[in-house]
Amino acid sequence: MYKVGDWYYLMISEGGTGPDHAITIARSKTLTGYYEGFKSNPILTHRHLGQKYPIVNVGHADLVETPSGEWWMVLLASRPYGGYFRNLGRETFLVPVTWENGWPVCNYGIGLVLDEERFPNLAPVPVSDPTAYDFTKVTEMPLNMMHLRNPIAEDYKFDNGLNLRLNPNKITQVDNPVSYFALRQQHMCFEATTTVELMPQNENEAAGLVIFQNHKFNYHLLITQKAGKRIVKVVKCEKEVETVLAEMECDTAVSTLKIAAKGQELSFYCCGKPVLEGADARMLSTDVAGGFVGNTIGMYATSGGVDAGDRFARFGEIAYMAVEK
Repeated sequence: MYKVGDWYYLMISEGGTGPDHAITIARSKTLTGYYEGFKSNPILTHRHLGQKYPIVNVGHADLVETPSGEWWMVLLASRPYGGYFRNLGRETFLVPVTWENGWPVCNYGIGLVLDEERFPNLAPVPVSDPTAYDFTKVTEMPLNMMHLRNPIAEDYKFDNGLNLRLNPNKITQVDNPVSYFALRQQHMCFEATTTVELMPQNENEAAGLVIFQNHKFNYHLLITQKAGKRIVKVVKCEKEVETVLAEMECDTAVSTLKIAAKGQELSFYCCGKPVLEGADARMLSTDVAGGFVGNTIGMYATSGGVDAGDRFARFGEIAYMAVEK
């Protein structure tokens, strides 16, 4: 609810959170109503554009007035790709708002959420690169990175890198805590790279990169041990069932791991060599895995259900970047 001038406005999201999602508005001179619906409702929706339109599921909005007097709408929507698959979940979008005859008009003369929008008239705020970190120079948790569930601070140590404890809990289970530190997937095509140092003492110990939708649906690129040899492997977790898709020997003490996405195809690399290419990423969409949020890509360490004591895997960096389609 908002009070603008002499009117109280009730803004409503309706039609579910899928393709029929829409934003409507009503107003009243008193807080308790009666509220009159706008004859031009819905004031914003993409329901009439079809599921192949680049931006779908438009809804759940807020109105904001900036210090310069501009009005904007902040809302949620999704960008499907490779079919109606939403690996990015529900993202945040901005739409300019103009008031006309006491009613808000979204993107005047256009009436849609655009893929690219002008920037609000706000004072510029300097920012550093939020998607690349050299952990040998970092002393505290970056604000745009996240844990899974409730972390234990002692399991994350900055000492010539990011040291993650080999936690007995696995990311493929609903356990807490899990040693996982991640960034959000922001693009349909991207590369995520890290360096990891781990000499596994047994086949349970593992560390590397994970692209994670939820505990039932995820992919791993892990350094571990098999038959006494240090290896790298790609593991798919689908519907809580883990399958090793590929593996190869990796005898370097510090390994560079990369997960690359070209639309709905994932490829996995170790020290510049492909471990697996062309894995299907559609299972990481909310349309297959359920839920509303998009994927994260992050660093992970586990001892696979066995107490490893005070053993850590060391990560030197993480870098995430968009790439051409």
